Amino acid sequence: MEWNQQGRRMNLSVLGVCLFTTLNLLPPSAAAHPDRPGEARAESPAAAADFLQESLAGREGWRRVEAQDGRWVLYLHVDKKRSTEAIDLLVRGHERLDQVLGAPQQQATDQPVVLVYNDHRDAQATVLDELARQWPHLASWAQSIKAFPKFLHWNPLIGLLRHDRSTAGVKRPEADLVQFAVHLELVRRYGSVPFWIGEALGYGLQEELLGGVYGVSNRRELVDLSEDYHQGWRLAAKNALALEGTLHLAQVAGTRSSDFLDEQAYQRFAVAVWWLSGQDQSGSLGSLGTFLDALAAERGLGFPLDQDYAADTQTQESLYQEAFGDQAWSEVEDFWQKTATRGGPDGISLQVLAAVQGVVDEFKIKDYASRPVSLDLYSDFRSKDAKQALKKTETVLKRLEKSLGKAQYGDLRIQALMLRGEEAYYALCDAIAVADPSLADYMASCKTQRAGFTLPRQAVTVYFYDTKYVEEARPAHSLAHNVIHKELQLRFGTLPLWLTEGIACAGEEGAFGEVWANWYRDGFVATVSHAGWRNRASNLVKRQSVDLEDLYAYNATRYNDELAHLAYAFATYGLDKDSKGFSRFLSRLVDIYHEEGTPGQRFLPPVSTVEIAALESFGEDFEDRFTRYWSRPPKRSR
Repeated sequence: MEWNQQGRRMNLSVLGVCLFTTLNLLPPSAAAHPDRPGEARAESPAAAADFLQESLAGREGWRRVEAQDGRWVLYLHVDKKRSTEAIDLLVRGHERLDQVLGAPQQQATDQPVVLVYNDHRDAQATVLDELARQWPHLASWAQSIKAFPKFLHWNPLIGLLRHDRSTAGVKRPEADLVQFAVHLELVRRYGSVPFWIGEALGYGLQEELLGGVYGVSNRRELVDLSEDYHQGWRLAAKNALALEGTLHLAQVAGTRSSDFLDEQAYQRFAVAVWWLSGQDQSGSLGSLGTFLDALAAERGLGFPLDQDYAADTQTQESLYQEAFGDQAWSEVEDFWQKTATRGGPDGISLQVLAAVQGVVDEFKIKDYASRPVSLDLYSDFRSKDAKQALKKTETVLKRLEKSLGKAQYGDLRIQALMLRGEEAYYALCDAIAVADPSLADYMASCKTQRAGFTLPRQAVTVYFYDTKYVEEARPAHSLAHNVIHKELQLRFGTLPLWLTEGIACAGEEGAFGEVWANWYRDGFVATVSHAGWRNRASNLVKRQSVDLEDLYAYNATRYNDELAHLAYAFATYGLDKDSKGFSRFLSRLVDIYHEEGTPGQRFLPPVSTVEIAALESFGEDFEDRFTRYWSRPPKRSR
């Protein structure tokens, strides 16, 4: 079998926006990999995943990030801001895919997906040279696409994106990584699948994660896109469905080499948003996985990964209706008649806030607004208790503002709820799950754990005082503790857990004189210990039974009494004794997270890194001054 390496040349121009094709840079889909004696081939997942690791190890500017489950590897040669954005999108995108398709059990291929995001042609050339060395039959093809800013390949599973001066007009280049990841993850799980499914699902995820559709495949014509084009897909989809009449599979189907068509793309997008909303006939997100399993069974084993599988539309239609129901297409149309034209993160946040307000109104939960700080409290507790909780929480937030400066997150107000009514709490969980389907699993777990929750991407925190399950608690303390965590997240993003818990305990103790919201702590807790944190911290520091290096290594997922008190001592010192140093330390940790952290995973930088950051922020004599400060319990600062 002859390997054809001729690819079509794409049009590339900058007319306010750079547009270029992706998938026509592949070898023709009919060409399967030949068995050629003497060629270097990847024989294992490790070889496929790490074919770049050796060649890039130690090279300046490169960073490697791997998924926790090993399903994808990302090589980065871009600045730290773009790195963080890309990693965050991949982590959240895969989490969402797992909700839609279920966690991967078996895969059609053990190859992990390899993604590359770079900012220079030389960096791209390094990747392609290594790919050609590992797979010599791809050498000519690799050489032919060095000038192109992105490509996608199915065997090995690799997608590359370059963003430099030549693509400066591309508004959200990282969106293409989402699109690549969706296509390749589907192939990794199911083998070759009809192209339109991955394309549609990628559109839906982009809009959900980024607020618009920026990455599309096979757009060949030169088009000067308007500024609001990317955010306008919801309205365009609604209009497309209204104009086209009855939707059916032949309208959305296509192949890897099909030209990009606006109306078809909008229809695919409309179907994907319906998938992601969980609005299929079963009321769950499982039907898409059922459809893909059926397609894989129809296709059979041994079908080459890089060959385009496009079952005839009649077969696809039959399998689709078996998975989604006979009325699936009309359900999409009905769904879009009621769907808002504003989506994305901002639209979802508004929906969540509207859902919260709806439950507040339905159950007549009282509103207690704070003027000194950006906080709204809703509570079904006695008015006296709610006002006291609000006052103490204000005290905590004002202390943070005094030490760390005024928060820089605009007009956003934290929405805090302190509830004791079970019916209202359950209704709130259900309403949020509908408003943001990506939180459905989390909300279901919150109904089981029954302690409340803090939403990851909205300024909402909820404390549920359930006397059936809580042995001892102080609702006002827990509310203040939760609000501190949300405030820190809004200010800084991701920080080590030991530090955020230390600050929360310091804030709680500063306002109340006691700490009741101990994290991850079960069993009996002596009442006297709640007011003894200052003396306990002072004794620990003086005795040096644990030191700061132990604290820096503490992941805080299990409660350790000594390290918890040391974390409180560290935060209290920073807030009350050296707020400028503490601000520098927090800012430095933010930088370290962007440089080294992985979104979606616990952030626990190396001990030596944290130690250097502390000494640079507080001064070389920090540990001596810290010990002197705690040689006797300092007075409580409010």
